[in-house]
Amino acid sequence: MTREKVKKILASEFSIILILVVLCLVVTIVTPLFASPTNMVSVLQRTATTGILAIGMTFVIITANVDLSVGSQIALCGVVGAIVMSSFPEQDAIGAVVGIAATILTGAACGLFNGFMVGACKVNSFITTLATMTLARGLALVICGDARIAVNNDIYNFMAQGTIGPFPGVVILLAAVIVFGYLLLNKMKFGRKTYAVGGNPVTAKIAGINPVRQIILVFVLNGILCGLAAIVTVGRALSAQPLVGLNLEFEIITAVVLGGTSLMGGIGTITGTLLGALLMGTIATGLGMVNVPVFINYLLKGALILIAVYSDILTAENGKKKIAKEVKKQKAG
Repeated sequence: MTREKVKKILASEFSIILILVVLCLVVTIVTPLFASPTNMVSVLQRTATTGILAIGMTFVIITANVDLSVGSQIALCGVVGAIVMSSFPEQDAIGAVVGIAATILTGAACGLFNGFMVGACKVNSFITTLATMTLARGLALVICGDARIAVNNDIYNFMAQGTIGPFPGVVILLAAVIVFGYLLLNKMKFGRKTYAVGGNPVTAKIAGINPVRQIILVFVLNGILCGLAAIVTVGRALSAQPLVGLNLEFEIITAVVLGGTSLMGGIGTITGTLLGALLMGTIATGLGMVNVPVFINYLLKGALILIAVYSDILTAENGKKKIAKEVKKQKAG
């Protein structure tokens, strides 16, 4: 990324930090319990699913694509994992391992399908994942017959229900995914290829990068993280539900774009995404604690989506103007 892009990202991240601090102060004044350590952990737990999905979505959006099927993938992954585990005794360790594997592999399969359609078949990612969103939700309903499937395996549910020392398992899982995502995007060739494909796929291809392969791998990664998020979601509810995750994709995309990732591709950071996810989680928790009507939450989320998209458009337009000015200077010189 260029120095100008880095400056824009840092400015975006600083803005989110400022909003987070002000929001926390206001809610704490109204409800002092908000600042308690217990509630802070609760905010992190609530942010876990959003954060895990947002990291996967960051990679997808950096390639100038989008995935509208993440909510439905969670439902399908959870249902498949629960069905597989139902063939084993309730607390069977092998059943838990097989169930976890089935959940994650289902997400990877969904990601592979999306990636193949977008990368190899050149179908627009919006249309592809809109179709997958409906297909995955329909499959989840067909598999479980429109009914929840109880999951009482403690090993499978550990990440959502258990603790490691003083820390909830879900917070440790989120931290691990954040570190993995950061290293993958910033310290490995995978990240450089992802930025290159999103910035300019033609130039990336000339540089020896296979854009089709990279897009497929990014969608598979996103699907795997959907599988992890499904394990957390199932474990929290102690059941797999075919209608879970409805409209979750819009909250995820909002968190990612608020964090500075450009819908135009080629720009984005894991740090910004995490801040965006924390902002969404803090708003939801804070509004719940001050007994604000539910419709206010919807209004705020809708406003945040508009702000995120509009700021992305302004950033792109400013970039085009700067490029045009540089071209004029070069011609004048």
